[in-house]
This record gives sequence, structure tokens and C-alpha cells, in this order.
Amino acid sequence: LLSFIGLRSTPLDHKTQRDIVGIGANVSLVIFFAAPLSTIATVIKTRDSSTIHIPTMIMNTFNCVFWFSYALAVSDPFIAVPNGLGLLF
Repeated sequence: LLSFIGLRSTPLDHKTQRDIVGIGANVSLVIFFAAPLSTIATVIKTRDSSTIHIPTMIMNTFNCVFWFSYALAVSDPFIAVPNGLGLLF
């Protein structure tokens, strides 16, 4: 909400505002997708994958597939890049 209010009160044009919000959302989404990578260290160290929550990983994968497909359909790199990275990892 504060970002929205702050951006609306600046003299930036709509495209620049959209780019700023898009980049911020992408950074947070990449961090979200990278968070489970910390579990990988535990899995490798203990040689036990029970710490990985499989239903969450499956749903995250489906979410990335759907959003990445949509991004390709509408040619939106702000959606395609983080969800494509999420599919890779």
C-alpha cells in the first residue's frame, strides 16, 4: 500500500512506475523460490529428504507452470522471468 501511495505521488510516468513495481515483485518472487534451496543443504548433509514438504513443492511447480504459460501467451517478461526461474529450481 505504501509503495502504491509513494509511486502515485511521484512525477514518474506510468511505464516507469510499472517497471519499478515489476522489478520489486520479481526480486521478492525469486527470493521466495530460492528459500527452499536452504533445505537442500540439510538433505545433502543428512542424506534424508524428509525435510522437503512434497505437497508444497508440487503446488509451487504447478503455479510456476501456469504463470509461465500465461506470461508466454501475453509476452510479459515480468511474469515469465521469475516463474521460469522457479521452474528451473
